[in-house]
Amino acid sequence: MKHAWFSTQELLSVAGLPGTRQGLCDLARREKWNRSRRQGAQGRGMEYAFDSLPAAVQQALLRREMRDGDEAEWALDAPGAGVSTSLSTWIAIYRQLTIEERERVIAFVMREGIGAFIVRLGLQRE
Repeated sequence: MKHAWFSTQELLSVAGLPGTRQGLCDLARREKWNRSRRQGAQGRGMEYAFDSLPAAVQQALLRREMRDGDEAEWALDAPGAGVSTSLSTWIAIYRQLTIEERERVIAFVMREGIGAFIVRLGLQRE
């Protein structure tokens, strides 16, 4: 993820979340999402930690980031872009997957963790 915290506005209506600020804030309070005040925001601006959001919301945010990243073309080879070779490789691999494969990989990693993914690939024993 490019950022680990999301504003109320960014989360409205994502993956079935409420479409109003009040509804979202109520849900976040009930489910005890990790939250903090937004820096520089007036009023009661809140942001929520990615890792405390429901799994479906995390997956939707990851898909949105990947989609937006694809549209921006990531400028992988641009001089001074500061993108590591490892990241470039992962992005190239990701782009070779079908949409269904992308969703399945993301869902597996979100549910089981990257360690289980590495074990599943046979790169490390349990």
